[in-house]
Amino acid sequence: MQIAPLIEMFSLTLLFGGSCALLAKKCSLPITLGYMVGGILIGPFGPLASHLHSTGTAPVKTLAEIGILLLMFSLGLEFGFRKLRSLGLTPVATGLTEGLGMWALGTLVSQFMGLNGTDSLFIGASLAVSSTTIIVKSLAELNLKTARFSETLYGILLVEDLVAILIIVTLSSFVGGSTALHPALLIVTLVGSVFVWWFLGSIFAPRVVDAAHKNGGDELLVILSVALCMSLAVLSAKWQLSAALGAFVMGSILADTRQLRKIETLVTPLRDVFAALFFVSFGMLVDFQKIIENWKLIGILIFVLVFGKFIINFSVNLILGKDLKDCVRIAASLVQIGEFSFVIMEIGSSSGVISEKLFPIIVGVATVTIVITPYSIKASEVLARKIENILPRKSERFLASYADTLQSWNFNQWAMQSKLSSSTESLKFKFLKKFQNRLRENYLRVTKLSKASTLDRLAPWDEYLVEISVDAYSVVAGHSLMELNLREDYGINVVAVERESGSYISPDPKLRLYPEDQVLVYGLEVDIAKFALACQARDSILESSHSSEALQDCELTSFVTSAAHPFCGKTLMELRIREKFHCTILGVGRGEERIKNPPSDFLLQNEDIIYAVGSRIQIEKMKRGEI
Repeated sequence: MQIAPLIEMFSLTLLFGGSCALLAKKCSLPITLGYMVGGILIGPFGPLASHLHSTGTAPVKTLAEIGILLLMFSLGLEFGFRKLRSLGLTPVATGLTEGLGMWALGTLVSQFMGLNGTDSLFIGASLAVSSTTIIVKSLAELNLKTARFSETLYGILLVEDLVAILIIVTLSSFVGGSTALHPALLIVTLVGSVFVWWFLGSIFAPRVVDAAHKNGGDELLVILSVALCMSLAVLSAKWQLSAALGAFVMGSILADTRQLRKIETLVTPLRDVFAALFFVSFGMLVDFQKIIENWKLIGILIFVLVFGKFIINFSVNLILGKDLKDCVRIAASLVQIGEFSFVIMEIGSSSGVISEKLFPIIVGVATVTIVITPYSIKASEVLARKIENILPRKSERFLASYADTLQSWNFNQWAMQSKLSSSTESLKFKFLKKFQNRLRENYLRVTKLSKASTLDRLAPWDEYLVEISVDAYSVVAGHSLMELNLREDYGINVVAVERESGSYISPDPKLRLYPEDQVLVYGLEVDIAKFALACQARDSILESSHSSEALQDCELTSFVTSAAHPFCGKTLMELRIREKFHCTILGVGRGEERIKNPPSDFLLQNEDIIYAVGSRIQIEKMKRGEI
């Protein structure tokens, strides 16, 4: 039987990618780096290429595209439309400024390095977007998905993807694509499409997944959920939009359904398998010979990319009133190029308007920036603390006042009042005047010496709300809020608990947490991270009681006690057989009498027949009386 090329490449990518990822994890390196190394080994430029049956990278690229779609779908599940509306102006302004700013900066630097106008334009465009796949995986590996800055970061990534779509259409028009949409028409199509998808999806999708779960259980639920994701992705691509956008929108639609947590649990393993293929396929593109030949240009582009994106993102977020620490962490997370960068370069390469050497250059830039991303995210918190220590106290107070003013500002309400006002002052003057007054008030408030004033400002600044899902076999599952002692042990407050049966706002302390509960907690980032870890980890007490024997080793057997046996003359409570031997006494035979499920105060005697179940090793210890 001949193996299909797709199956052959599928097995190779998972084998090498998984093995290298395991080694990376053992060496405390990012798991994504392991996947890339696996791709380098079996890629057309790798050391094992001549020893493996080469079928090209096309089959793996196809599977990798599925991984990207499932990843965007999962991101949409965590980022429903209601949460998107609450993000405000910051992600939109940051994503637009960074995307367009890096496009212009990358183009100017490339021209300065001697590239022609068309090559420079495509290089700049490829630097304009960041990688959603890399950032989401890195945050998950670093346990930062519940961090305060992550929500804003996800919003910026979504806006960047939308900017990338506009860039792709613009460049398609530039290279003479006859089927390309006009940018103005694209914007109308984009906004209209998303609205129609949301409107129709919010009507039909929840009913479909609800019917699937009721009639077919988990099997039909995951099949139809993935089918809806892929269908909207295909429709989006047919309309010359992004397939990833369609997958994200469907995830956002299903985020408001009652089966949200169940869908997340079922889709995650499938997503992880195909997402791994994306990183392996990317590693296959790495050609070290071409990278070495163009090392100078690659190095300059990496420098421009890292520092350009950091400065733009940091500045825009700071101007829009984000916390200094969050500004640094958001900026440090976006220092890489994304999946759309390769789409952009593919457009130029297939149309023949750019040089052949550009694709290896972008691969080199992407490789380095992808590798440093987890480390830049991890180091961003230390960098933020150093900046805060260097910053003069007066400047720190001003930034706190400025951010507090923007965050407490209800511009829409004020603008409505201004329109209704009969005053002859201009709208701009009134806005500046009121903003100035609010800024002065907040600055005076944060510079007061009273503890009450300081705490009043710090509480909403450092603490935030976040949703955390309770996994099965976690430390908190099955325990009441009172038993968990959350305020004292974790430093957090549980604001609400949501489950399929309903929601509990300001829950009673006696309420127990169960698997798949969605808990809304309030607290500091370090405390929330500790509680999130407890919701994922297994109970240490239960784990310590797990034996190393397999279930197949368990047996039902019997043995007879003698006068010299340590069990003789003791009760089952005194022997503590469950705790010491992890075995269960099912019955005791005494003469003609048969005692089933003997009570804890049952006294064992000479020549009793003990019927017990447990592993062979533990049963032998009981027979020998090893107390």
